[in-house]
Amino acid sequence: MIRPLRTDEKKQALDLSAYAFQFSLSESEEQEILKDMDERHVRVRENDEGGIAAKLSILPLRASIAGVDMAMGGIAGVATWPEYRRGGHVSALLVDAFEAMREAGQTISFLYPFSIPFYRKFGYELFARELEVTMTREQFPEAAETAATLVRIEPDKSYEALSGLYHDWASAFTGTLKRDQDWWDKRLLKRKKGSIIAAKQGGRLTGYMMYSVKDRTMTVKEMVWTDADSRRALFTFIRNHDSMADRCVITVPPDSHLPYLLPDPKALQDVKSYFMMRIVDVEGFFAHFPFQTADKAVTIPLHITDDHCPWNNGTFLLAVKDGSVSVSKIPEKQGSRCAHPPKKGIHLAINSLAAIMAGVMSTSFLNAEGIVSGDEASIHAFDGLIPVQRPFIYDFF
Repeated sequence: MIRPLRTDEKKQALDLSAYAFQFSLSESEEQEILKDMDERHVRVRENDEGGIAAKLSILPLRASIAGVDMAMGGIAGVATWPEYRRGGHVSALLVDAFEAMREAGQTISFLYPFSIPFYRKFGYELFARELEVTMTREQFPEAAETAATLVRIEPDKSYEALSGLYHDWASAFTGTLKRDQDWWDKRLLKRKKGSIIAAKQGGRLTGYMMYSVKDRTMTVKEMVWTDADSRRALFTFIRNHDSMADRCVITVPPDSHLPYLLPDPKALQDVKSYFMMRIVDVEGFFAHFPFQTADKAVTIPLHITDDHCPWNNGTFLLAVKDGSVSVSKIPEKQGSRCAHPPKKGIHLAINSLAAIMAGVMSTSFLNAEGIVSGDEASIHAFDGLIPVQRPFIYDFF
């Protein structure tokens, strides 16, 4: 049976996470986590004795998709006791989660995978990567004169000072989270411990870095800038650590072109796979997605298959007319998938749809690779409706 976590089971759920993810906590850390744990967000699969065999959390979050704020279910803390593994418990929990997320209006879901192939089987697809740039001291940026000044931000004041700047910057990406103060204080600052420096111009903050310096390594965990002067000011701040650090490691979006901006672009670059995305409710997602419009009227049939969310199976018609896009689903008839499905159109699985809608892959590329199929006119028209996007996420859960 799958059910919500009971209040008296919080310690058991935390013990399972500690065992599965191999971490230990002090007594004060444990009490703090238990205090913040919301049992309403945790689903468990019972064992024969009514205890916990496996669990996962569905975090009610919001994410920017092509500039639109969407409700998102963040899957986290997926764990099973070893004696119950390979018993289908996680599979059952995920299917249950899809139904719960749809009911809650969460049209999309993100997760950080322990195995990309495993979660692909459940309709998730890789959408976000991160670029880690490692510079030796000799490769540190040069100091520069700028109009920006630097101010130190105390962590307990950082939400008030930086959240507006972060959200303006984050809206340009697909996948960035909408951070409320609770998330900022209890998740972000605890994961990205250290110091915060910000660039200021004309009385407003225009960039910042969350960083730490330890064992002669400067680690920049988050770097945001809105103009070249702010970036140069932050770069100068890095240069000023050349007596304290032998190297600097910065994590940035893969398309940030940061190495090009360095005096020596031959810094070590490591692009890492990061988060996966799933479309939980195709109809709800299409209703919010900001399709690009076209002057030419066209109708594109999308024949979608989803092995775990039956409500997504079927044919969706995207109709472009008078500069707007409307989406409708062909109603199903009993005993058949749909009534008179169009012969033309694009045939694709829910994974591929996520990759296309997040701007990671084009339909034409996936068609050329034999992953999706369809007529050339439909594929070309569909690609023309998808805005150019920058997939990225700085957070973790």
